[in-house]
Amino acid sequence: SCRRRCSRSSPLIGMDRRGTGASDPAQCIPGSARAAITEYDSDSTQLDDLSAAAKRASQECVLELDDRLQALDSWRTAGDLDQLREALGVSRLNAIGHGEGSRVLTVFADRFGSHTGRLVLDGSPDPILDPPSAAQAGALGAEATFDAFATLCKARNCSLGPDPKQATLALLDQLRQHPMTARLSVGEAVHALLMGLADRASWPALADAITAARAGDIDALAAYVAPLSTAVDNDPPLLDTQLITGCNDMQMRLPPEQISGMVSDWKAKAPLFGGLFAQQLLLCSSWPVPAQQLPTPSGHSAPPILVLSTADDPITPEEGTQRTARQLASGVLVSWEGGGHGALIQSPCATAAVQHFLVDAQVPTDGTACPP
Repeated sequence: SCRRRCSRSSPLIGMDRRGTGASDPAQCIPGSARAAITEYDSDSTQLDDLSAAAKRASQECVLELDDRLQALDSWRTAGDLDQLREALGVSRLNAIGHGEGSRVLTVFADRFGSHTGRLVLDGSPDPILDPPSAAQAGALGAEATFDAFATLCKARNCSLGPDPKQATLALLDQLRQHPMTARLSVGEAVHALLMGLADRASWPALADAITAARAGDIDALAAYVAPLSTAVDNDPPLLDTQLITGCNDMQMRLPPEQISGMVSDWKAKAPLFGGLFAQQLLLCSSWPVPAQQLPTPSGHSAPPILVLSTADDPITPEEGTQRTARQLASGVLVSWEGGGHGALIQSPCATAAVQHFLVDAQVPTDGTACPP
């Protein structure tokens, strides 16, 4: 495997970015606000309660983290990477970034080009689109991933029956109609679907979890969303780290009334995820750190950067990742025609390309396509 071969050629070191794991973890959102955010009905255009929860989260994070709050962003995390390089005593750093971690590596390549070695971006946030456009693209990408999941589910005669998407929408209606007895809110269920879609290998289990939830057993589906609101080992709840880093990196703050209209519009285009992705923009509306735009990545002084895109990626849509590859002067794109968040490990073809790139310094042909 890549892990064995790569670790034989050089040590593999995982770095917890600022505010996570062993890197001074930031857990500042009050439990009541965290619950209100994760449980919010993703179809609702009445956003006053969600806005109030987001404000409570912002205020508490200011009180809890003080000056640390504005330092938890991708720009400074890229600086941490260069300090790691210095501590390792190497002239150039080779690294793999997954999802949001890819943004850190593009910043690193631009800030420290002479210290940049072989970088791999496995699914990358769109470097060009403004936050509303990127969020809408994310909703459409997540919806397309669910449709791919549903098609495969139907072909394999899965437990969701002949129309998996309709069965899933029926579950959400069921949870919406019986909120007091469901023990799982509509918002939590939609978050669970999104997180379950990220791991291609877990798609069969996700189908069974949806089926079980329709029969009243929500435990399996609830397990997918638990890390969003619950600390796991040394990691704070994902919502806390996503809110802090995401809002600190976001280039604008949108008014709630504008977002309410987006919920309505996006639901029509992406029935499962449109409302959720629109509502997530609201979480940064009251964020106290001034909006700041990261420089558009260029990679002008970096060696070849390997970029992996996935056709049906619910977190970093294919188009955005491919735009990253085009934006980087030294970008080399390998596209996987599969589904899930990221191609590394999930695609043998993409994994082999990464292995040869990192271990043997073999740069794949730009535009290489890997089968599903």
